[in-house]
Amino acid sequence: MRNHLTKIFTVLMIFQFLVVFFLGIGLFPAEAISGNKNDRIKVTDQNSSDVELNNLIKTIPQLLTDKNYSKLIELADGGLKDSLSYLLLGPNSKEFKANRTGLWNINSVELLKYKQVANKLVPVGSVHYADFADYQDVVTYYVSAKITAIEDDFDVFSGTNYFIWVFGKNNNGEYKLLQWSQPIIEEMEDKELTYNDGTEYLQKDIQKARQDGVILDGNKIRIEKYASKAAATTYDPVSCPIKSSIRVQRVNLNFRIDAVNFYTYVKNVLPNEWYYATDPIE
Repeated sequence: MRNHLTKIFTVLMIFQFLVVFFLGIGLFPAEAISGNKNDRIKVTDQNSSDVELNNLIKTIPQLLTDKNYSKLIELADGGLKDSLSYLLLGPNSKEFKANRTGLWNINSVELLKYKQVANKLVPVGSVHYADFADYQDVVTYYVSAKITAIEDDFDVFSGTNYFIWVFGKNNNGEYKLLQWSQPIIEEMEDKELTYNDGTEYLQKDIQKARQDGVILDGNKIRIEKYASKAAATTYDPVSCPIKSSIRVQRVNLNFRIDAVNFYTYVKNVLPNEWYYATDPIE
């Protein structure tokens, strides 16, 4: 009897050792064991020392879902913080809300997975890292999130969306969100940065349609009310007069409106704000 119990105890000890060993090498994924929703989020190339960053990434979608815009703005910095402040809490925010402009059209955001990607591999047109020269430890994440829009339009669609989030440490040593943008999926594929799990095809097809002036919803069905907008772009650009200056509202200067040289604006400002993935028609 004693020998029988000894054998059982030995088997149990070996089994316990194997479980701990395989967990250590990652054979049994933690999300398959944990019941916590956040623990089930797939994280690739996660540095365990970046607890602050991982918590920040998980917090941002929840704040947007909870409509906690003031807290969301606190987690951003630089030009992004100014833009979010103007959109969500600025003097025209009520108008933006009524028109469901940008983030105002988002009903909920569910974080699906994220991974850090090397800055040097990010497509050149996606991030202008020189803008973040004042920040330390600038890192880039490729983020997947399920968006539920109030109504699909030319800015937002319901379904799995992919984003580039750029973070950097400010003078206080705190990580802040510096950029939240939508990458061009084809460019991310060329750099082998995508997940290749099939869900990226939706955003890719929507982006390709936008290049032809066709606005699709999350089911890839054409949104007819934007058809006239596409048709209006068939003008001959050579016949269009070009102004010598343009009036620009400067958020960083208390929304002051200045007249600046048109060529200077197009050369130095427009490339940092205008991507065909988000504004192909224009």
